[in-house]
Amino acid sequence: MDTLRISPEGTRALLVVQAERGSARERVVVSGIVRDSQGRATALAEPWLAAPTLVEVDSARWGSTTEIVVAARRNQDQRIGAYSVPLGGWLDELGEQAGLVDVQAVPTGVSFVPVVRTEDGRMHTREGASGWFGARNGDELIIPGT
Repeated sequence: MDTLRISPEGTRALLVVQAERGSARERVVVSGIVRDSQGRATALAEPWLAAPTLVEVDSARWGSTTEIVVAARRNQDQRIGAYSVPLGGWLDELGEQAGLVDVQAVPTGVSFVPVVRTEDGRMHTREGASGWFGARNGDELIIPGT
């Protein structure tokens, strides 16, 4: 899976890339966007590893200008989990949900609320510190402006 998502303020790119050619492992990296004198994007700066412990990534999205949300697996885990990754901070586990395939961040004005989608097409919102509540069925959650 190769992913490219531009940050909300347009200065950085979030990428999901293969760890190395022919590898099944994936890495979440962030890179600055280099712009010319007219403000047009011309290149990406040297990327840096945002979540080094994640090895299998199903989705990665911007939660805010300083945080990303990721559906991924760590080496020691058996299945995909939802994580919040503050840029330059520690990986924060958002709680297990069987069949998780995607996590998105719904803006609240100040921060965001994570919403996960499972294989069966159900959307789940956060309930308590580590659980999920089955909200409703759906194929895709569309958030204006993202």
